[in-house]
Amino acid sequence: LTRILAHRPENVERDLKITCYTPGYCKSDMTSWAEDATRTAAQGAETAIWLAVTDEEAMKLTNGQFFDEGQK
Repeated sequence: LTRILAHRPENVERDLKITCYTPGYCKSDMTSWAEDATRTAAQGAETAIWLAVTDEEAMKLTNGQFFDEGQK
């Protein structure tokens, strides 16, 4: 879906860059029972912050991509 949205003509015309990411399995009230939820909310947010502050040239390369922990 991300790739489809990223390459739709109306989004290309508006120069929109569309990406998606997973924060990983983070500790939260919903996962407090799970021992394997080892990431904090702050760690889960790192990829979102990285994508938000990525420069214009890099965004052209990331358009339509899926990321996990800052990696494609």
